[in-house]
Amino acid sequence: MNAELNQKRKVPVHSLYIGGFLIFIIIVLLTKDFGRVQDFASLLSFALTLSSLILSLIAIVYAIVSNGGLQGTVDRLHDASNEIKEASISIISAAKELETEISSIREPVVASHALLQDMNKKANNQLVTPSTQSGSANGLSSPARFLDVSSDLGLLTLLALEISYSKKRDLNLNELCKFADLDFSYCYGFFISTTASGWIWFEPNDDSTVFKIKSFNENLKNELNKSILNRRETRNEILKKMMDEQVAKIHDYLKDL
Repeated sequence: MNAELNQKRKVPVHSLYIGGFLIFIIIVLLTKDFGRVQDFASLLSFALTLSSLILSLIAIVYAIVSNGGLQGTVDRLHDASNEIKEASISIISAAKELETEISSIREPVVASHALLQDMNKKANNQLVTPSTQSGSANGLSSPARFLDVSSDLGLLTLLALEISYSKKRDLNLNELCKFADLDFSYCYGFFISTTASGWIWFEPNDDSTVFKIKSFNENLKNELNKSILNRRETRNEILKKMMDEQVAKIHDYLKDL
């Protein structure tokens, strides 16, 4: 590292004295060869003047060409500036139009949301009215018959509803399904259809996924656990294990209610 630095420092010094030697040799040669020419000084002056004129012409031509190129560059920059200005104006105009359209859309959206909420409340009020048929809808007057035609997931949904009813606590069906790896859409649909059939009755809540079970058919409650066990025995080992895990998760989720 030090050697390389020293070498770099020596280069200017060597260049200086080598250049001096060359200049000295040129002067000696010119004096020796042209010193005997009588009009050498006049000729040299004429040559220098002619060189100056040629260089001046070259400089003038170069200045003209450079100025033309510079002017072209300036013109292109000016055109680009105008295009950017026009584009920015268009963007601002489009943004204002979009804001106006959004404002015009907001009111119908709010009105639609309010209408949907009103329809949901009316539907809930119709569903939660206790049925006088005691589960006789669709000819399913027997709890055993109703449980027999229910799916495995339907039975697990009834189990969660029965535990919630027994503990007199609200049931967050969405959270339960996530915890127990159940299909929320199916469980919710089965819950609504069971309510419409008159087997259970619930009180509506501001949250459409949280329910307070107010009534649960006693005969259905007595048959439920036996029906789950009987259904389990008809399944293969893989489905038995899956069913056992889901039942355990339902109890784990609801144990602290």
